[in-house]
Amino acid sequence: MCDENFAVTEMNKLLNNSKWFKTKSLWRLCNPLQDLPNGLDHSCATFFIIVGCKADPLFDDALHFHNELTKVKANALFVQPNASHALGHLFDSKTSKVIYKSLSKQFS
Repeated sequence: MCDENFAVTEMNKLLNNSKWFKTKSLWRLCNPLQDLPNGLDHSCATFFIIVGCKADPLFDDALHFHNELTKVKANALFVQPNASHALGHLFDSKTSKVIYKSLSKQFS
């Protein structure tokens, strides 16, 4: 039988001592919301396309990521293909059109 509190404590120790956690730029790869860069509201900032497939277990994470980007006024698009994986938009023509139209606006 596993003691949940012990497991969480041990996982936190491992995380806190990992080189990923101690290096800001590496940790941003694991948890981009932990350290959003400044200037995401600038007109020349990166355009984010967040794909949150409705049947994906990470849908809530994608939605949360989009909401946090929106709070800092980043240029972000959230699309929800009828699929179970991030590449699902390739099989959902309606969502693909939204993505392509948004991308074309960024480069015009």
